[in-house]
Amino acid sequence: MVFSILRGNGLVAKYTENGAISVLVAAPVKRSRIICTQLAVLLSGVLILMLYSTALELIISCSQFQDEFEVPQMLGNVGEKTEAAKYFTFFTLFDGNGLVANQTSAIVGAILLLAGAIVMYIAGCILFCKKDLSL
Repeated sequence: MVFSILRGNGLVAKYTENGAISVLVAAPVKRSRIICTQLAVLLSGVLILMLYSTALELIISCSQFQDEFEVPQMLGNVGEKTEAAKYFTFFTLFDGNGLVANQTSAIVGAILLLAGAIVMYIAGCILFCKKDLSL
């Protein structure tokens, strides 16, 4: 989430604040093409970060716990002390254990999160395309 916020700021908001967006908008390219390119960069960065961190965790876990390593028990087991915190975020819809167990409610929650993300990205793209930039 921190990566997404920082990269989102660096890819769009920073250019808007310092006026460099005027160079991009002045080019013979539609605004929708500009924002979709920036979005693709952001999403590819998130994907690479997720793949890297997952691979690193699996490699380290396999080397440290060769006989006791079980991926499904490893997913989402943080403890009871943090149980109440899960109700203060929309990530409550993500149930890693339920996804591993192929539970319908977990799959529906993940689909709702994905749908929410898609709606937010589309809304951001539409707002950027309609925004009156003072150039």
